[in-house]
Amino acid sequence: MLNVITNKPIAFDSPDHLDPVGSIRDNNSNIHFILEIKKYFNNKKINILDLGCSGGQIVIDHILHGDLGIGLEGSSSVFNGAGKHNWEHYYNKNLFLCDINEPFELNENGDKLNFDCIQMWEVLEHIPSIKFEQLFKNIKKHMKPDGIFIGSVAIVPDPPRHVSLFSKERWAEIFKEHGFQLENYYFNYLPRAIYQGNEGFGFTAKLI
Repeated sequence: MLNVITNKPIAFDSPDHLDPVGSIRDNNSNIHFILEIKKYFNNKKINILDLGCSGGQIVIDHILHGDLGIGLEGSSSVFNGAGKHNWEHYYNKNLFLCDINEPFELNENGDKLNFDCIQMWEVLEHIPSIKFEQLFKNIKKHMKPDGIFIGSVAIVPDPPRHVSLFSKERWAEIFKEHGFQLENYYFNYLPRAIYQGNEGFGFTAKLI
């Protein structure tokens, strides 16, 4: 049985919960992306964690391809969003409410879980920089030493939700300050169309 230990299941003070958009609209995935991740890990069963998972489809698609998948979302608006059907079937099984900026622990039958692949798709820009330290602690705590951290970052204004708007160069510094090194992006397919160029970028990072 999969469990999440947290003292703050809902990010009640977040604009993304108070005036939700992504958690209602987003339920993106891409089977080609899932298969490419699988290929990267030699097609073995992997553990994946999607932080800010919205409708949770990436998690479900990994599960359908034999992986252990968990998605964490800070807004309960997902129960009435585009991924409503996923939350109806997988809530408190593989999809959980959790404020990812607060301390949490994931375990299976009491044993702490570590992940081969942790994902965040256009989530980092929604997080105030004052909360980065705990967020990255959470990621490092649950990441296998040879795991990868992948996702995308938007760097365009979208008040009040986009609160951390930095250049790609500054983001690279932020990752390094918190123990991660940005690397060349490995994947040809993405679970969603992301901002590019001066509007955003996709990333792959590893523990330093």
